[in-house]
Amino acid sequence: TIFNNEYNVLTNLIPNDIYTISMTLDLSSPISEAHLTLRRTDDNSVVAFGLTPLTFSIDATEIEIHFFDEADCVNNFDHVLLALTNESVLGNSSFNISSELNPYPNPTSDIINIKSPYAVSYTEIINLSGQKVKEVKNDSKSFQINISNLEPGIYFARCYSTHKVSMSKIIKN
Repeated sequence: TIFNNEYNVLTNLIPNDIYTISMTLDLSSPISEAHLTLRRTDDNSVVAFGLTPLTFSIDATEIEIHFFDEADCVNNFDHVLLALTNESVLGNSSFNISSELNPYPNPTSDIINIKSPYAVSYTEIINLSGQKVKEVKNDSKSFQINISNLEPGIYFARCYSTHKVSMSKIIKN
């Protein structure tokens, strides 16, 4: 996202996931990092602060970002490109592809079948941006999910049971 002022709101965050904010400045700027303060939008409390890249987690779906090029809150940026990475989806230890889940057929264009050694209470389908695009309630070791309405691409099935959370990669063609 490109920002041209010092305050913005990021929305559509997944509560309790781990995110990292990094940045690229305009080419005319000699500054290569920024000071960030992240605040909750509901009570304005500080969630995290520091230099980019800054890693944080929040139990809400949106957050205010205040950014400055100096610790004294001076903003000399013309344009700022902030990159938000969901670490929970892209390789953090909380995201493990499970060999216990057996989605099939994979790839598929409509119905995916999932088998688990544990009864799964519900399943979330997550895109590569870390956004939940579908949620299915179930209470079974074996179930189906209709993904025909999703765009072709790579997704992850995050399956919740009383024993653990497991994930598996799904390819929609």
